[in-house]
Amino acid sequence: MATGRQAFVGNTTAVIHEAILNRIPASPLRLNPELPAKLEEIINKALEKDRDVRCQTASELRADLKRLRRDTNSGRSKVAAPASGRVPAAEGGSGAGATAATMEGSSTDRALVVTLAQRHKKTLLGGLVAGTVAVVALVYWLAPPLPPPKVLGYVQITHDARPKFLVGTDGSRLYLQEQAQGFGYPIAQVSAAGGQVAPITASSSTLGLLNVSLDGSDLLVADHRPGTSGEGPLSVLPVLGGSPRRLADTAAHDGAWSPDEKKLVYAKGNDLYLANGDGTESHRLASLSGRAWGTTWSPDGSLIRFTVVDPKTRVGSLWQVSADGANLHPLLPGWHRANRMSEISGLSGECCGRWMPDGKYFVFDSGGQLWALGEMGSFPRQASREPAQLTSGAISYGYPLPGKDGKKLFAVVGLVRGELERYDARSKTFQPFLSGISAQDVAFSKDGQWVAYVSFPEGTLWRSKTDGSDRLQVSFPPLYAMLPRWSPDGKQLVFYDYQSGKPKPTRIYIVGADGGSPQELMPDVPQAQAGFDWSPDGNSVAFAGPSADADAIHILDLKTRQVSTLPGSDRLYGPRWSPDGRYIAALPVDSLGLKLFDFKTQNWAALTNTVAAYPSWSEDGQYLYFLQWPQDAGVFRVGIRDRKVEPVVSLKGFQMTGYWGLWLGLSPDDSPLLLKDMGSQEIVALDVDFP
Repeated sequence: MATGRQAFVGNTTAVIHEAILNRIPASPLRLNPELPAKLEEIINKALEKDRDVRCQTASELRADLKRLRRDTNSGRSKVAAPASGRVPAAEGGSGAGATAATMEGSSTDRALVVTLAQRHKKTLLGGLVAGTVAVVALVYWLAPPLPPPKVLGYVQITHDARPKFLVGTDGSRLYLQEQAQGFGYPIAQVSAAGGQVAPITASSSTLGLLNVSLDGSDLLVADHRPGTSGEGPLSVLPVLGGSPRRLADTAAHDGAWSPDEKKLVYAKGNDLYLANGDGTESHRLASLSGRAWGTTWSPDGSLIRFTVVDPKTRVGSLWQVSADGANLHPLLPGWHRANRMSEISGLSGECCGRWMPDGKYFVFDSGGQLWALGEMGSFPRQASREPAQLTSGAISYGYPLPGKDGKKLFAVVGLVRGELERYDARSKTFQPFLSGISAQDVAFSKDGQWVAYVSFPEGTLWRSKTDGSDRLQVSFPPLYAMLPRWSPDGKQLVFYDYQSGKPKPTRIYIVGADGGSPQELMPDVPQAQAGFDWSPDGNSVAFAGPSADADAIHILDLKTRQVSTLPGSDRLYGPRWSPDGRYIAALPVDSLGLKLFDFKTQNWAALTNTVAAYPSWSEDGQYLYFLQWPQDAGVFRVGIRDRKVEPVVSLKGFQMTGYWGLWLGLSPDDSPLLLKDMGSQEIVALDVDFP
């Protein structure tokens, strides 16, 4: 009002709120040169974004305004007073020369007001209005924030214990993907009031659910076929049946319709794209530092938020961009409460955010718990800009989904646990191994007397005798151990660390089998180090980066400390040295097939052309065992001489788990070892009080 303009403007409430929090207002003096410079300082102080440097009390603001009045009085009175010693009447007054008290020796507010009204009416009016605005702003900024939201209770919606991804709702139904027998995650639905999960008919088992239309009649899906690196064609899948309808030529790993369904935002690679709701007229909206997940729109369609996963640290952070591509920035810079991986969403950091329907709160998960970020309050009380924790405890939560009425918050809740089991070929049954501990990445010493394993989901490395005795923990947090390997002499263990939040590439560590402090095996090697195996003579090691960072298979000579690259191994990872040292098996980054390198011929050959994981050599080196999924999930083996692929055991009905959702190992007698899912995940409806 002091300038005739609002300090913060915007077409929507969300845009104005964002400007209040993040943008600098225009200079009042530049907009109205007649304002006193000191008044501009007072206004700016009242609008200061840092609470610690704003006026701390109303009396402080009052003192600033009185000081301005005093300075104005002392600086203007001698010039303003006429020679007669009388103050002329204000312009427009009832008399031609109304008498006032003489200025000399007088300090009455009336005399000051009349004088300023006569000489500086515009400036005074602006100053008084600005002062009023400043007082109102101060009341707003100093008023206590709204109390944090809190969970009042919950109701369990599902009762089948299976892992789930909760995606959307039309109000009466919840839409999700739930693990079926084996490793598939078909699209399904369940009543928001509770009941049995029912599958939705789809033309392909590789369809991934991304979003739900407003009325629940259509689903936004991507076809994540093996070998596509997570990017798949986008289509509309009718809930009541029918074939998917392609959305122009769009392809993505994530996406969401705007609230009015006229626009579509989708993520492909490290870029965000915006298109019409039918996929036409697509254009790049923003380029990011990593892949975007969990894209979601504000209720008014002006803002888009998403999680960006840092490719170096593998930690997710929430970001925001305007629907026109402007003002891309992190939502909560430096806020991270936990870098550990969520047992529900499988991501570290901040993930899976959604706005409540009225736009007043934004809910997300971090560290396996649910949080709520206040977006706006009601005058004079404002919402806190510090996220409020909604849940806590040993149970993990993920995939928060607001109900359409804004009164409930749905989420997936559960505990992750496994049971180590061995397949017995004679009885054709799976039986607990090592007393059924929750462990993966099991490795045996060359003499078969010792075993090393990684506890799941904790990620600590242990070793013991094969009967479970003489148990010793040999790695500790923050290291997250993966794929340990025994040295040929049985005196050392090597593993790689996959902890989240560490900026440098993954590293391989070595530790004594009797304990000690793990040390980096190759501190001077710049490449990412993950999949690892010893040569049978113990003089060399083969390694590569994890699948996302794999550049090639490298060989380290332990005597010379020289690193060489295996010819023709570009974009391969997970090297496995054969017992006789002649071959190295590896996987392509898309996991399509097994590759075999022959040191004698210096050539690579394809052993299989199906999706394969966790290859393991048989004790005699005649076979490679591997997991095949998601189609016809099972354990298979391929002969090295005849290249014949044969099934070992079907995993139909066997629920797997592990850091990546699955794992395969071999015991010394070539019996498959698997981690059976013994955890439980359910959908719950939380009653939350959002003030």
